[in-house]
Formats: sequence, C-alpha cells, structure tokens
Amino acid sequence: KWFAFGGSYPGALSSWFRAAYPNKTVGSLSSSGVVHAIFDFDKFDAHIAKAIGHECACAHRRITKAFETAVLERGDREAFAKGLLGSPVDMSDGDFFYMLADGLAMMVQYGAKSRLCGNITKVSEEASSDEVMGNAAALIKEYWGEGFGSMCFYDTACLKDPARYEVGATDRSWRWQKCYELAYLQSAPKALHHEGVPLRSRLVNMTYLVDQCKEIFGSCGKELVNATRRVNAKFGGPQPVAERVFYSNFGDDPWLEASVMPAKDLGPNRPYEAAPCDDCGHCSDFRTPSATEPPEIQAVRARFEKYLDKWLA
Repeated sequence: KWFAFGGSYPGALSSWFRAAYPNKTVGSLSSSGVVHAIFDFDKFDAHIAKAIGHECACAHRRITKAFETAVLERGDREAFAKGLLGSPVDMSDGDFFYMLADGLAMMVQYGAKSRLCGNITKVSEEASSDEVMGNAAALIKEYWGEGFGSMCFYDTACLKDPARYEVGATDRSWRWQKCYELAYLQSAPKALHHEGVPLRSRLVNMTYLVDQCKEIFGSCGKELVNATRRVNAKFGGPQPVAERVFYSNFGDDPWLEASVMPAKDLGPNRPYEAAPCDDCGHCSDFRTPSATEPPEIQAVRARFEKYLDKWLA
C-alpha cells in the first residue's frame, strides 16, 4: 500500500493526486497544502500582520517606510539602502521591496515570529532611519544568509537572462508555476485590513507582479486568471474534492489562507486540523517530533496518526 505525503505546494499536489488517481494510494497528508489557487493573494500580507500583533506590525511598517523613503530619494540614498542588503542599485523597486517583504514575512511563515518581533521591536523610538534599516538588513542576512538580497530569485533582470540564471535551479521553475498555473501573487492589500496599512510596500502591487511575469516569460495576465479558475474547478479550490486526505495547518503560516476554507473538516474522510499556536509555521508537522514542541502540534500529529492507521488498515 502507498500513502502520499506533501507539504506546501507538494501538499496541494498530494490532495490533487488523490483526486486524479484515487486508486494509486490509500490516502494523503496535505500539510500546509495550498489547494486554493489565488490570483491576487493579498491575504498573505494581511495574515502576517494579524499573526505578529500590533507592536511588531508597527515596527515592520517602520522598516518598510524607512527603506521606501531612502530608495525613492534616488541617488546616494537609494544606493545606500539597497546596498545594506547587498542588492544592486539598478534592481527594480518592485523586485527590491518584494525581497525585503519576504525577508521579514518568511521568518513568521517558518516559525520564527518570536525571533523577528523580539528583534525589531527593540529598536529605539529615537533610532534614525539608517539605524532602522541597518538593523533589519542585519537580521535578514543573519537569518537567510549574506546573499539573500543579491540572488537571482527576486531579480527580474536576472530571471529573464539565460546568461545569468542557473539552469535547473528553482528560481525560474517556481516562478513559472506561479506565472502560468497557480499565481498566489503576493500583493500589498489595497482594501483596509487589520490597521489599514500593509506591511509590504505598495510598490509590490498586482501591476508589478503581473508585469514581472510578462517580462520573464512573455505572457500572463488574463491567461493566469483563467488558469487559476481551471485548477480550482478541477480540484475544488478551498473545498477539495479528494477523499482520504488529511489537511493540516499552522497558526502563524500565511499560506493557511490558501488552504481549506472554511477551516474545518470537509467530511468523514476529509479531516482538517489546525495548530493555532505562536511560532507554529509552515509544515510544522513535518519536523522531527519533540517533547518540547507545542501541544497544539502534538494534537495535530495524534489525530493524523489515527487516520493514517485507519486508511492503511
């Protein structure tokens, strides 16, 4: 007997595989499975804002504003701000602010909310903009590596240049999947949410994100909207049609917003379980079990194991 396991994008695939080939496996685990293809995924930013709370969200917005002010002054100030993260001065504003947003948001996504907020909320109210930017850049580079702001992944000019991008790397293949099939374009929310101000720069908007797809691959826009509709029509979107799939999600993870909705069991053979705990991020149940992990994650594991035993019997 075969059982499918998948987390994140493969989490969606483990559900879709059950729908497409129900006789090939006896069941699936869809951990943080992004089963709902969403064109304008502004809930990503909104979820992070809610997860980190008022004080940390204010500190995050302060970082974004400091970098925006410096970059849009152009000249030496732009070079200084982008240079803090090792980014070239000719990196487009959209690319730079997408990278900056991810550098902070993905810490929350992957279970490091306390580390992020414990750092950025400690910056003094009297600190200069340069100090605010310097602290954020140091944190991002410490957590993700010195090359985070200079790698090809966020750089449109690099991603479209065969002489620069690495063949076989995920930089282009992941983005092709977004640009042609699933979208999840993480824009700054336009409508008021939480406290009314997005965490990421408003330069990371749908115009920029769609244009990036066009610049790299040559098409996007309406075709991508229709592609997401086709995927959702085939597999059920936020109400997946597959049977014998266990869906697990975790409170801090913004990708929860692209999973099963409403967040509850879909039926006797389509259970859903979430762990609403601090520092519980993307695919937390795929980590090695530990006696010190939050009880909410232990509860997710325990319920899944009951279905695993049942479906393998």
